[in-house]
Amino acid sequence: MKQFKRYSLWAILVLLIAACGGTPNPNNTRFVPYPEEAQVLGLVNAFRSQARACGAQQFPAAPALTWVEAVGDAAWFHSIDMGRANSDSHQGASTADRLRARGFDPGPVAEHRGRTRLPANPNEAFSVWAADPVACANMMNPTFTVMGAGLWGEYESGNTTGLAFWTHILTTPRAANP
Repeated sequence: MKQFKRYSLWAILVLLIAACGGTPNPNNTRFVPYPEEAQVLGLVNAFRSQARACGAQQFPAAPALTWVEAVGDAAWFHSIDMGRANSDSHQGASTADRLRARGFDPGPVAEHRGRTRLPANPNEAFSVWAADPVACANMMNPTFTVMGAGLWGEYESGNTTGLAFWTHILTTPRAANP
């Protein structure tokens, strides 16, 4: 009986390690965003809290966004794809299709991508998006109610690029649209 308990504990430990690390599997989800990803939510919400100009377009302050795990996972897996391709351009399925694959039915969607040097600094990625009139307008758009962000590079042992790859997704659940 003691040996059975020991093997059971070992199996549970192996399963927990596999769920939290290793090679990403598109069917997995994460339990908690990386700290840098969560910081992006704070940066975007602080940005939205004040009226501002995005290029020639004026925006009033917008309500804060909420983090949604499925949206964060879609962003994270896209960042993995970009990192493995060493490209911050669009890779693979559309943003809406990637969200649906995670069980999230999106309404309007905006996605921002980028790369920064390691160590990953969310302020660097965010400042590029904030300076871009289109990304700025997307972040100020009150239609968007939820977001997620994905970072590949800081925690992955296979990253030999010296770069962090970022994906930022803004959306609204379709059920929330009239």
